[in-house]
Amino acid sequence: MPAGGTSPYTYVWSGGGQVGITAINLLSGSYTVTVTDANNCTAIANANVGNISGGTASISSTVDVSCSGLCDGSATISMGGGQIPYTYLWPNGAITPNSTNLCAGSFIGTVTDAVGCSATATATINSPTPLTVSIVTNDVSCFG
Repeated sequence: MPAGGTSPYTYVWSGGGQVGITAINLLSGSYTVTVTDANNCTAIANANVGNISGGTASISSTVDVSCSGLCDGSATISMGGGQIPYTYLWPNGAITPNSTNLCAGSFIGTVTDAVGCSATATATINSPTPLTVSIVTNDVSCFG
């Protein structure tokens, strides 16, 4: 905010040519704003924009499929850090932390925080060895 001088003021920001008292959608880095008043007097101020620390996603639990060929597995994703509230997305369209009805395989869950920072984690759902059966026959021997 300018102090002193004679209004109205004009503002020119470095790195993108934005004008106005507020610069928006800036990437992290250093910026300079030049303020000019009605008498053509100027003042310069510097600002540093840092990165917002996003969160880290992790798989907090999995349930493997119960039988080979079934799709009854599940996975739960958790987020540490970032800005709440979080939104969730799984490849099967689930939008909750827990994704159900998963077949054996790998699934990438995505968690996005309130400021749009996303993190992913991969859940692996395993399948047991398929159940097989074999019959052993013995011929009957006849005596006599």
